[in-house]
Amino acid sequence: MHCSFTLMLSMVSVCMVLAVPLPMPVVEGDIMKAKPKFFEPKQPGLAKIGEHIVVAVSNPDSKNKVLVAPLAHSHPGNTPTMPASTYGLPVDHKKGEGSVSVGKPMVIDASKLKPVKGLENAKMHPEHLEALKAEIAKNCGSLRRRDGSSACSIKASVHTPQAPAHAAPAPPHAAAHNGKK
Repeated sequence: MHCSFTLMLSMVSVCMVLAVPLPMPVVEGDIMKAKPKFFEPKQPGLAKIGEHIVVAVSNPDSKNKVLVAPLAHSHPGNTPTMPASTYGLPVDHKKGEGSVSVGKPMVIDASKLKPVKGLENAKMHPEHLEALKAEIAKNCGSLRRRDGSSACSIKASVHTPQAPAHAAPAPPHAAAHNGKK
């Protein structure tokens, strides 16, 4: 009798462990919450700041790191920002509209991201996400590493057409007129 009771308890324990929901993987465009103290590299003065809404602007990499664009009413430093509504992001009806950082994205471990209460499974509209990524990429163009690579490893899938390499340069008189009379 003792053996069957122990076996039954073990099976219940296994069932209880299996019943715990697994966290959903974070994907680009997810609207989540994060504590700034978990941003990498660690930044002074962020330890006591509570959760803020962030947008995942990348999928997790092989180390489970995600690039995020934080939303706030006051961003540290001289971070370039845009009104949140520009990209269809939620507006806090008590505090008013915040802004989204369109500078260098923050890095955070995906396990530190939590769903926004009341906005579970919230995602950015794909066109808004691409516009946000394009603005971030534009602003990060001046952020370069010593080797010349971008310090902002985000790529918008929106690209501008380039003239073919074999195209002849425009004649000097065409550039002077610029299509105006």
